[in-house]
Amino acid sequence: MKKIVDASGVIPDDRKKSYTKGLLAGFQKDFLMALSILVPHIENSVRYLAVECGEPVCNMNEDDIEEIKTMHAVLELEGVQESLDEDLIFTLKTIFCSKFGFNMRNNVAHGMFPDQAFQSFKALYIWWFALKFCYLLCGELQVENRIKMNKKLKQLSEKK
Repeated sequence: MKKIVDASGVIPDDRKKSYTKGLLAGFQKDFLMALSILVPHIENSVRYLAVECGEPVCNMNEDDIEEIKTMHAVLELEGVQESLDEDLIFTLKTIFCSKFGFNMRNNVAHGMFPDQAFQSFKALYIWWFALKFCYLLCGELQVENRIKMNKKLKQLSEKK
């Protein structure tokens, strides 16, 4: 897990330990711990990506007070839209910030997800998505794994 998290381009260095602990908790079927850690870190990862793309993640309100943009607003930023494919953006919105989807960002942050819900298929799916989201943006690690997989597939096909 650490290797995958370390290779991910969307997890800031100062969040890698937390993200790893969240993923490992999921492998232990402790989805309460996993999602409590991972949900806010996925939102942070989206903001981190936006900043890396040169996009502002804050606005100044009418009182000249800096306010953080919502996750939905960050996902709408041009740099984020260009960096992630539309299926991934749709999934992020559906899972984390749409009132018509899981709305997990709000549910976890405000304690609206009851204990038994952390043992549901929804919780398992969100944990799995956190793992997938981390791995999708691993660059070199993905290339290495695809090369290994292609070699194994070639060996298997040559045996037939």
